[in-house]
Amino acid sequence: MVSLGLMRYRHQDCLSALAAWMQEHSEVTRSSDLAAAAQTLATLDYVPREAEPLLRAIDKLQEEDLRAPSSWLELVFSLLVLGRASERRLRSTLSAGFIETLLAAGEIPIPARRKLITIDAYISLAYPNYTGPRLPEEIPVGVPIVYTKEKSLYVQSVMDTFRSLVSAEGFLKKDCNSNMGFLFDAELALDAKCHPVSLQKAANNKSVFRIAVLCLDYHDMCRKTAVPLGVNQLYTKLLQMKGYKVLQIPYTEYNPKDKLVTRVQYIEKRLKDLVSDKRAS
Repeated sequence: MVSLGLMRYRHQDCLSALAAWMQEHSEVTRSSDLAAAAQTLATLDYVPREAEPLLRAIDKLQEEDLRAPSSWLELVFSLLVLGRASERRLRSTLSAGFIETLLAAGEIPIPARRKLITIDAYISLAYPNYTGPRLPEEIPVGVPIVYTKEKSLYVQSVMDTFRSLVSAEGFLKKDCNSNMGFLFDAELALDAKCHPVSLQKAANNKSVFRIAVLCLDYHDMCRKTAVPLGVNQLYTKLLQMKGYKVLQIPYTEYNPKDKLVTRVQYIEKRLKDLVSDKRAS
């Protein structure tokens, strides 16, 4: 189960068989095994239809069942990706006591800090009247969000293609920091006829569509079954909660080596489908 998650290998039959085995052998399944299962299922964004008893067992896990506070953070974040994280669990990772236990082991690693930022952002969007603990201001400071060379080249190709559709300055913003623990690659606005609208005019204008672009390269997708990783689906959900329509551009559909006209036609069609609500992302 752990290996499938580390390899990001979405072998659905194998995952179903592993989940069934864990359910049938619950007497020897440790808390750490349940947490590992949650992490893998979240990474691969896949829950077998027969796995509800396993998920209920995962839902019962408490912080004291896991050895390290970092393991609890991983579990809560995984449940958030799976859409099963309660407000109580989310707020537990933002409490002063929990942050202190993380700091007791030294500087909080960058990946963990990004997860905390994302949890904090989600809780503020999902619970408008939330009055519980929030992430200390110093935790997000200095958290770098950078791309690999391969991802940068892929994003650059997509942005070059967008220039043929949205050429005027002020209509396309690139390298957008969501302030939710991740970057999204571009922001633009379209009217109902799919004509570009300047971002300044689009602000607080409910008659236009705000589009957030997420480029998904090889490392953003599962192996075997090429679908976005769970974390990218969470990022999509967060952007939607902020009022965006999200355009995912996976490497399986967009080829930087295609002719420019082919790439432009692909993006143009995706945008039209998005505005007409034929595709959610």
